[in-house]
Amino acid sequence: MQSVVWALVLSTTGLGMGHGLSPLLAFLLALAAWGLCLPLAMALRARDMRGPAEALLQRLTVGRGSATGRVGATPVGA
Repeated sequence: MQSVVWALVLSTTGLGMGHGLSPLLAFLLALAAWGLCLPLAMALRARDMRGPAEALLQRLTVGRGSATGRVGATPVGA
């Protein structure tokens, strides 16, 4: 998730803030991105659910898996 945020903020096709970014501002942006991702990660963990990247990776490698997307669920056909 943080990689997507950084790509959108820093790339020239996104917000284009990568050119001339000071180390302090880069640190503050990293801290803000982490701070925005933390509540999402905590909510997913509280519900025992996979994150978006993990769910996508499982779908691409194992198959559809469980309908709930819960951690520890047995994939279809296992």
